[in-house]
Amino acid sequence: ASCVLSFSFECDGGKWGVRLGGTQYAVVVTTFEGGLAHGVLRSSDVLLALGGARLPLGHEAATAALRKARGRVELLLHRGGRQRILYRPPDRRNWAFDAARTVL
Repeated sequence: ASCVLSFSFECDGGKWGVRLGGTQYAVVVTTFEGGLAHGVLRSSDVLLALGGARLPLGHEAATAALRKARGRVELLLHRGGRQRILYRPPDRRNWAFDAARTVL
C-alpha cells in the first residue's frame, strides 16, 4: 500500500545516517545504525518536505537541506506503491533513479 508519512526528528547537528540517491527525487537507498534515520526511514522512501518546506529535487539538494536542519523538524515522505510522475521532460525516456549516492 502507498502512503504519505510524517516523522519528527530532533536535529542537533548529528548525522542523519542515511544514503540518498535520485536526480528527480531524494530517495532513501539505505540507513546506517546510530543515525537519526535508522529504524525510521526505509529503502525506497521518497523524501518530500522538511519542516513544512518542499525539499528541492535530487539527492544533492536534499542532502544540503537535511544538513542545515536544526531543532525539531518534521520530515514528510512517500512510502510504498508506485511513484506517480506528474511531469516528464521530453528528453527523458527512462525514469529510473540515478545511481549517484550521497551519505549524510
